[in-house]
Amino acid sequence: MKCKLIKWMVYLISFAIVIVLFFVSYDFSHIFGISRFLREVFGAAVIAPLIFLLPFPKSFEQRVLRRHNGKWRFVPMSILAREDLGAFLDKMDELKKNIPKFTETHNGKIISYIINLRSATERLAYVLPQVSALDVPHAIINAVNGQEIPQEEINLIVDVDTYQTSFKMLPELGTIGCSLSHAKALTRFLQSSYEFAVIFEDDVSFDPRKLSVIIKDLTQKKKKWDIVSFELNHHGHPVSIAELPYDRKLVFYLTNVKHTGAYLINRKAAHKLLKDFYPIEMPFDHYFTRSWEHALQFCGVEPRLVSQKFGNSQIKVSESQKIKSIFVVISNFFHIVSSAIGYSMYNFFCYLFRWF
Repeated sequence: MKCKLIKWMVYLISFAIVIVLFFVSYDFSHIFGISRFLREVFGAAVIAPLIFLLPFPKSFEQRVLRRHNGKWRFVPMSILAREDLGAFLDKMDELKKNIPKFTETHNGKIISYIINLRSATERLAYVLPQVSALDVPHAIINAVNGQEIPQEEINLIVDVDTYQTSFKMLPELGTIGCSLSHAKALTRFLQSSYEFAVIFEDDVSFDPRKLSVIIKDLTQKKKKWDIVSFELNHHGHPVSIAELPYDRKLVFYLTNVKHTGAYLINRKAAHKLLKDFYPIEMPFDHYFTRSWEHALQFCGVEPRLVSQKFGNSQIKVSESQKIKSIFVVISNFFHIVSSAIGYSMYNFFCYLFRWF
């Protein structure tokens, strides 16, 4: 509930800033003796792009009300022009029905999952001894091979338009497979009775002794986080919120970080991530850090405990298809700036009100 209040506070403050800038620009134009009509046009020219910079929640952003199968629902504008809109919405309904119902537990039990392609036996042999040494139960999640997903299936689970305008590229098959693999791990976790899960990709390296102690310490501080990542890209400008063993700190980040090599997650976060997972609009390592959209507390450990060291990526098997149209470049700019606003404001207010 606290994080939801923070989420909506961020949206309201962002919108208030836009309104203030609108009136400032309106008054600024008045100084130069511009007519009332032109002042309104000038103010509108200022406010229109700024609205796109607001960190709207995924459930609200660019959505319109449509009736489907006798029910009213909000549909992303990016998919309205699809010829197979009915089939697309039916697929979304089917997938969301398969999400396990949220059940809460406070038993303190931890399980670990290793995401691994069946064919990647060397990777599994590399990471399994490390995970086994954590002294918690573990299970293997057979990863989804994106190269084997039929194109018609991809068309029904991926919002390609939003993906390409946000990232200036078409979604790669391996990236889609990676996202589906993490969703598979979260689903398995919710079907279990464990309170926490540690999810590993199969190319990570770490000291099991240190990670084991820190994971157990984090479970004693469970009110401060919903997701704790142990392996990240980017500096993130961390702010400390708790001391951990081995001179580590639990932190939140003021700027964007990403990567999904290893992270600890609770049941609430797993359920929220699955609830808004479809249609896929971005790589999972971007999606699960967007705490302001899910009203979650996303944290990390500094200095970082886990690194990705085993060979080349099995996701990126070819060069990305970059899109260079001016519309996509502008949309990408809006996506980056609105994400930065949402990320920093949400985390700052959580910290300010001591909800971390």
